[in-house]
Amino acid sequence: MELTGLWKVEKGMRFTDQGLVYSTKEEALAADPEADVEIFDMQYLFGEDGTVSMVAEIPEGISEEEIEEALKQEGVSRYDEKHVLMKQKEGWKEEDGKYFFNTGVRGTVLDEEVNPWVEIGLDEEGLLTMPMFKMKKVE
Repeated sequence: MELTGLWKVEKGMRFTDQGLVYSTKEEALAADPEADVEIFDMQYLFGEDGTVSMVAEIPEGISEEEIEEALKQEGVSRYDEKHVLMKQKEGWKEEDGKYFFNTGVRGTVLDEEVNPWVEIGLDEEGLLTMPMFKMKKVE
């Protein structure tokens, strides 16, 4: 599996009577026409340097001045004309042929240190399974 590159959210996790299930945007809207489906617009860029950057669409109506102000923030850069890139310092790593994603979760549970790294991989449909969603490789 080649992890580096651009991935788009294909399925998001939602609650049902049967528990948590992964659904496409269409399935989520069919189950609840008022469902929050913004997650399906998200894309993530897995860099060769171990970073994971969120690629977010610039909303319509945002002025160039507002975009320039946002670009002054640490880790924010222009991806293309319609998207900005929000870079994380530490996002993924490979160990012993397995891939891991840094959830950013910190702290302790029952006096045990929480490990922020969770294993990720491809499911039977070829989608990258992450906490809360599954993604399809774009490029």
